[in-house]
Amino acid sequence: MICDRIKQLREQAGYSQAQLAKRLDVTRSSVNAWDYLLGLTASSSIVLDGYTQEEIELLYKLIRYFDDQKKQR
Repeated sequence: MICDRIKQLREQAGYSQAQLAKRLDVTRSSVNAWDYLLGLTASSSIVLDGYTQEEIELLYKLIRYFDDQKKQR
């Protein structure tokens, strides 16, 4: 998936999400979304309208947690 490739290239370049965000003049949460949420299939979507940034970050953490659990199976 494209999210895996973006994350792989970022890590190969030695950038944290925050460093890449600064270099590209975007938010860290945008880079986080590239790393994780772009991996959602077309039939999977999350509407984030109306959520605070703190709530969105929590959702990202939950997604990463469940992704990690899935990989361990």
